Amino acid sequence: MVFLYYDLAGLTPPIEKWIAEDSNVRYGPADAKPARREELRAAYTAAQASVRNVGRLRLTVGSNMSDYDPSYGEFIVQALAPGSTYNFRAFSRSVTLRLANGQQAQRWAVSPAEAQAIKDRAPYLQGAQVDVVLQITGVQPGTDGGSLTANVLSYEVRDRSAGVIGRVQVAP
Repeated sequence: MVFLYYDLAGLTPPIEKWIAEDSNVRYGPADAKPARREELRAAYTAAQASVRNVGRLRLTVGSNMSDYDPSYGEFIVQALAPGSTYNFRAFSRSVTLRLANGQQAQRWAVSPAEAQAIKDRAPYLQGAQVDVVLQITGVQPGTDGGSLTANVLSYEVRDRSAGVIGRVQVAP
């Protein structure tokens, strides 16, 4: 995520600084340092290249689910709630992923009959897992990293014992 942030922000990652800060480069045996530098340089350069032109992400998160609300005809996927953020840290940099359409994405609308079938298959939705497909929509630089903004395009709700219990397409 840190390399993706740098790519999307149009910034050059400080790879040489990160190499110099590596503990094996700083404190390792002198004869092993050149090889370690080259190993890290190759790995970081490959990581940097691997995120070019990335516009979508897949994120898997745990999520509690609300009880079914028959008055609104929906479950609420709490991991997608407005204000939800996901933090990633590497190289003393922090990147935060924010959901731009959380208000809309958190609502899993189903009929009462579908809700009952879901609860019959997976009675304990408190430990659900959500596989989310995100479209990156923006980047905001910060002092020790920055943030990415993304829209939820779709997601699958999974239960450990029941498997996939729902697939949701989020309207644009």
